[in-house]
Amino acid sequence: MATDFNFKPQAFYRIIEVREKLGKPIIERMVWSNMRFDTVVKWEWYFKYRAALLQIKYPRYKVDLIMGSKDPVGLTKAQLDLKVKNNRIKTCRRMITKFKNAIQSYEEEQKTLIIPYFDNPKYLKLKDKLETYQSELNQLLTSQ
Repeated sequence: MATDFNFKPQAFYRIIEVREKLGKPIIERMVWSNMRFDTVVKWEWYFKYRAALLQIKYPRYKVDLIMGSKDPVGLTKAQLDLKVKNNRIKTCRRMITKFKNAIQSYEEEQKTLIIPYFDNPKYLKLKDKLETYQSELNQLLTSQ
């Protein structure tokens, strides 16, 4: 008798609810959601601590500490990788524009001088960084 187990990733949540009695309206509620199981186990002491604080705050009321699971909410790994890559592309483009403008303004400033100084270490470092960002941008765009 073979059983086909279909394991899906689960997101766990912890809820602390304070009620006067069971069935009455909630007075105070704290929710932590979209956590992995190992995170819930690791922080179990904290959830119990918060429940104890609420029990002290409301000594005559019922404090429930609830744990459950549901399908995870958020981005998949592929979506997250794509988002990180797109953010990196935006960063490269932004830095290339910033460095080009800085280099251009420095070169224009140096052209007005009688003896231009193009061996400035900061200027050379800026040009190196510009080349680094341009090569990284080309690599990111070709791997897409």
